[in-house]
Amino acid sequence: MPLPAAHLVHDSNGHGQLSSGPTLSEARDAYIKLKGVGKDKTFIRGASRNVDAVIKQLGDRPIDRYSSSDAAALRDAILDRGSVEISNYAYCKSDKTSDHTAPNY
Repeated sequence: MPLPAAHLVHDSNGHGQLSSGPTLSEARDAYIKLKGVGKDKTFIRGASRNVDAVIKQLGDRPIDRYSSSDAAALRDAILDRGSVEISNYAYCKSDKTSDHTAPNY
């Protein structure tokens, strides 16, 4: 029996695992459409910039095909670029035994 709406399912990684979820760029566009109503253009610019950075580093995949190792690779790439704010935030988040707090953005 054929899969209904099979044309909407993405082969995300070439290994035959299928996803019916939206790509990250589609999710970004939906987010901006839903949450951006009445917001300043800096909201849209910020949301787009952050998602575009992920897409540039990891590719535009269905959102259920990103893994925790992808997140770690993105973090490492950001830290390698020397972002002090991100590195301070990552340090504070990973140091669960200290009294440090993450920067309040």
